[in-house]
Amino acid sequence: MSGIVDDLRSSVNDILGLRDSLGVGLKKVYLVTRTWSGSELGEGTKTVTKKQLLPSPRVVEFMDEFKIKDGGAVQQGDLLLKMISKQSYPLRSDIDCTTSSENVEKFYEVGGTLYRVIMVREKHVVWDVQLRRDSKQ
Repeated sequence: MSGIVDDLRSSVNDILGLRDSLGVGLKKVYLVTRTWSGSELGEGTKTVTKKQLLPSPRVVEFMDEFKIKDGGAVQQGDLLLKMISKQSYPLRSDIDCTTSSENVEKFYEVGGTLYRVIMVREKHVVWDVQLRRDSKQ
């Protein structure tokens, strides 16, 4: 089975890139890295870099109509990024916004709003990432 998965993984960008080719992506998605000149977050001046996720993932918004219950894993306003290519982002660390540096923080930017990672789900050829709006916009 790993042969089939490897074959799919090597061509998944062509398949997922159709959304970009047709121009039907809901919102542009970026990985944002904010690096502070000091030794910890908020200290000194910040430098922000953004890298667009390509091929663009599918953006699912969780709003009122989903009947979200208090205390659940999903909250109103959360986003789910589906089908992030493992060909482009092979490692969990590529997409989970973790960092070992005390002066670096990572986010997703979707439609001009910053989000933090809540959960990452690994599938054979793609990742799904659940996001929650960052409270410090």
